[in-house]
Amino acid sequence: MNKLCIFLLVTAMGVVTAAAENGWGLNAAYWDTEDLSDQAGVGATLSIEMIPSVLMNIRGTYFDGFGDEENGDVDLQVVPVELGLVVYQPVMESLNIYGGGGIGYYFMDTDKADVDDEVGSFLNAGLELKGAGKKEVVYGQTHLGLFVEAIYRFVEADAGSTDFNLDGLGANAGLMIRW
Repeated sequence: MNKLCIFLLVTAMGVVTAAAENGWGLNAAYWDTEDLSDQAGVGATLSIEMIPSVLMNIRGTYFDGFGDEENGDVDLQVVPVELGLVVYQPVMESLNIYGGGGIGYYFMDTDKADVDDEVGSFLNAGLELKGAGKKEVVYGQTHLGLFVEAIYRFVEADAGSTDFNLDGLGANAGLMIRW
């Protein structure tokens, strides 16, 4: 088991160093759920090119204060940690479009009821404007870019005797540094 873990770690490190579109970013987020109120949040993304035009994205977002107008204020905190694959396509030299999906683990907490963490999924599509702040480095170029995406999450919350459908459309917009 330990040998397998070491092999996977070394392989992943090789993929990261050989890739051309790696990056990390910070973003503002928005999520409009079906049963609870909409909420703004903040997030971070790590992007790793697996093969040309296919990126693996690992992202975490923090949403605090989802409420329920019908049953009183729930004040649900949700922290999605999501892993997805996106296929991106350059449209112009400084513009990429992308789309994909993945799975997520949704950490949930509230003071009003006992709520379970949940597994869910998502689909996303967006555009990335890159090339602003190009910086030459020894092994290539570093780019500062802007991205905006739409995301639809499929997840439900089990809060004791009450279930909440958190399916809904969201949006992310932020900065991405690519190398």
